[in-house]
Amino acid sequence: SGPPCGNGTAIAFRRLARGSSRGDLLPSALIVASHSLWFVVPVAFQSLGILGDSIAFSTTHTQYSFMFIAASHSVQYLWITTYYARHEPTYRTTSGYLLQAMLAGSIVWTLPSLVFVPGVLGTVSYNGGLIYLVAAVVNLHHFVLDGAVWKLRDGRVAKILLRDVSEEDRMQLERPRRRWVRPLILGVGLTCCVVAYTARWDMEFEVRRATSTSNVERLRAAVTRLAWIGRDHPSSRRRLGIIAAQQGDDELALQQLRKSLEMKAHPRAWFEIGHIHSNRGEWVEATEAYEAAYELDPHPKKLIGRLALALMRTGDTERANEILRRGLNEHPEAVGLRKLLKQAERLEGRARQREPVEEIKPQP
Repeated sequence: SGPPCGNGTAIAFRRLARGSSRGDLLPSALIVASHSLWFVVPVAFQSLGILGDSIAFSTTHTQYSFMFIAASHSVQYLWITTYYARHEPTYRTTSGYLLQAMLAGSIVWTLPSLVFVPGVLGTVSYNGGLIYLVAAVVNLHHFVLDGAVWKLRDGRVAKILLRDVSEEDRMQLERPRRRWVRPLILGVGLTCCVVAYTARWDMEFEVRRATSTSNVERLRAAVTRLAWIGRDHPSSRRRLGIIAAQQGDDELALQQLRKSLEMKAHPRAWFEIGHIHSNRGEWVEATEAYEAAYELDPHPKKLIGRLALALMRTGDTERANEILRRGLNEHPEAVGLRKLLKQAERLEGRARQREPVEEIKPQP
């Protein structure tokens, strides 16, 4: 299914209107209107600048527009599939059907992420790529559902979805099934639902709020829960490591920062590891960490200065000069880098003349 084009929609309605009553056209009009709601309206509002200050239609927060589209599209599908479900002999109430739909969706989205995480049947973490694989499979399922929902003009599909059920078919469907199947599916669905909402709650409320208040214990508990349900995230580990370092717990900081790097390389994690080692006077380890950060992102002034200082402490003034000159090409106004460069040049000159090395003073 896709968004309707204006001309094509007008032509289609003109053709449908021939020999059709308003009541016959109402379902088609509602489908077009719902498509417009979930796809055309956000784009039109953004283009025309209507309600631009609202989150759903802001041009600077397009991810919320996507959520609006996804939610509206979901409502549309629930509307159509609920209509189909009412023709089934097992249908009881709308609320019961919607609960089943939520549990089924939780299973589809969550169960693979629990089964194929590293340490179980997989090798790629949830945020390292597994989520994209799950999304791709769900998208295939979506296409299959499209093939059924939007092709009622096909008599065979319409017969399957909308046929009247005979008494014989009803008795066949209501025949007692294995007693353990329904509780098993219900249990798996509820578990997946709890996992999905726990992960969302911990990321939105525990990790972010604990980070804003620098609450190490609260953040550590949230990170542990996320890891236990297969939703370990490098940014959460990195945040915990940075806060732990700020509060003087170097061992916890190094543990969490290294754990984040196992999941995904990030210059900030390497920079913080280098900062911890430089505070300890462990200049070789600090240099290695700063170099790793520099390979990922050679632009930050602070990183350039820290790396050059560590290199000077280990006696590699040639490399320090190279790093500083390159940094000053990008940041010619950086006074601190210029002072460090003068120091590095003096040190390199004295090293060539085998003169005693002066004490290196960190620049702000």
